[in-house]
Amino acid sequence: MENGNNSSRVVRFGVFEADLRTGELRERGRKVRLQEKPFQTLALLVEKAGNVVTREELRERLWPADTFVEFDANLNTAIKRLREALGDSAERPRYIETLPKRGYRFIVPVARPNGIEAAVQRLQDIQPMPSQTGLPSHRWILLFVAGFLVAVLGVGVWAFLKRLRPALTTTAARPMLAVLPFRNLSGNPAEDYVSDGMTEEMITQLGRMDPQGLGVIARTSVMKYKNTDEDTRQIGGELNVDFVLEGSVREDSKQVFITAQLIQVRNRTDLWSETYERPLRDIFAIQRDVARRVAESLALRLLPETESALARAETVNTDAYEAYLKGRFAWDQSTLDGFRRALDAFDEAIRFDPNYALAYDGVARTNLSLIDYRFISLGDGNERATQAVEKAIALDPSIPESYVLRAAILSRSNPRRPGIEDAYRRALALNPSDAEAHEQYGLFLRDAGRFNDALRQMHEAVVLNPLSPREHMLAGWVMLDAGRDEESSSEFQKTLGIVPNYPPGLYFMALVKERHNQWADAVALLEKSVESSGRTPKYLHALGMAYAKTGRREQALKILDELRDQAKGGYVEPGFITSLEIQLRTLKPSPSAAAALDPSLRPAGRRGWALRR
Repeated sequence: MENGNNSSRVVRFGVFEADLRTGELRERGRKVRLQEKPFQTLALLVEKAGNVVTREELRERLWPADTFVEFDANLNTAIKRLREALGDSAERPRYIETLPKRGYRFIVPVARPNGIEAAVQRLQDIQPMPSQTGLPSHRWILLFVAGFLVAVLGVGVWAFLKRLRPALTTTAARPMLAVLPFRNLSGNPAEDYVSDGMTEEMITQLGRMDPQGLGVIARTSVMKYKNTDEDTRQIGGELNVDFVLEGSVREDSKQVFITAQLIQVRNRTDLWSETYERPLRDIFAIQRDVARRVAESLALRLLPETESALARAETVNTDAYEAYLKGRFAWDQSTLDGFRRALDAFDEAIRFDPNYALAYDGVARTNLSLIDYRFISLGDGNERATQAVEKAIALDPSIPESYVLRAAILSRSNPRRPGIEDAYRRALALNPSDAEAHEQYGLFLRDAGRFNDALRQMHEAVVLNPLSPREHMLAGWVMLDAGRDEESSSEFQKTLGIVPNYPPGLYFMALVKERHNQWADAVALLEKSVESSGRTPKYLHALGMAYAKTGRREQALKILDELRDQAKGGYVEPGFITSLEIQLRTLKPSPSAAAALDPSLRPAGRRGWALRR
């Protein structure tokens, strides 16, 4: 197996990947021919991506002073060849910007495989060790013939096994598309739920189009670009996509006005555009038409189940649809008040249309969120969620979200319960671009101890949702459980790079610090997580445990009192209070933890405990 340092010599930008060690450039896996000097020019530019590389720097690196060449002509030729390979131009640069009389600048983000990507890559980079001994020529010939036969047999076996097991979805070999947030042109921010709903519906429908022909970026990542005027090329580079769909929505007196435009990122070519002005009740037909037109423009092969899904509207009741959109919008706030408003809206949608499957999914999802945030008990929430999701599946068995929710409910009651993995596989069969399904399936595989499979699923989730702090956080969590502390730390740092005070990211980074006896840092991170989460019980409990372990008894007692006070006004998981009470009553601080925080402390006890997740 090659040394992990070799992965740092591979860089990725846009749809390209360059191996700086071997001098190879690939576009979506296809090798691009590039001569030595243009490639060396590329290597220097990506090494200093975002910064100006002066002409003098290029001369010193590529054409040393003792080499007699026509420098200007050769540099211009190298840049021209490089731009041709990248499909770039000096007039409308996507990759290489010219700064007259100064030099050049590489203007797209450059990624180097590490963390979750490097972990997956190492699973695939197994190579045979070179022979250490010579062989007589006749034995070499015999071994060559034998090796050839084994190879032929191996290919046959591989093909047979491939038919037996489901293939992993790979995003590298397929084009990627991002549905940018549809603009709300009503002038009223309170109607954002309509434009946001259009965005989400387009992501869902396009994600189910052609599993091998198109990958679709998740909603969480694209919502960063809501109400921004960033250049299409820049967005394409940040999301690493080939195409973007953008548009706008305006609702007026039961009329809806929608524009949609499909753009190829590489050269900003408009592949298709359309404007719709129809009654609001036709919004479902508009959504289906947009999805079909995108599929036609990208020459996608519509699967039979996709055709039938497009032909069927989840509801024809516009009042039910509007209530559902309001529920999704409220749920997305991730607060207790937001969850309550979401349940009210989903219930209203069901009253308007009792056969609206997605509304039942909304009820199930909200109850699971209330459990996860410890606002209700597991028993109450799971029962309500189960009833809702089974009703949704009975009404419409073709919705991927329903099977993810079913698996989540089963996992909460019994992680080893039969049917969980089948539910995840069904969801991914219906929509391979469902980042949440990959994420949750990865966590299930982690709990089963199947870390290699879990990492592959988490890698897919990160590719499909690259700007989501949650995806990077969960990928890091899988690595942490697999004992890969350094790689997990890298993913947690990405999480905090996206949202600096993201409570789960702070919390898990504190776990890494604890493992390495860096208690001052761990406590500081947990204190931030408590404040940024609005003093959520889960993070309060973790901080209280850390205080107790480091000998800060009075501060731990204050946390315990706060948890008791919160329990009087709402639900707090009883285990948070009892475990902190037990630790404070029966255990002494860990000597290493206390000493790491304050060397003057000399606790007598030897026992300690890990922060509860």
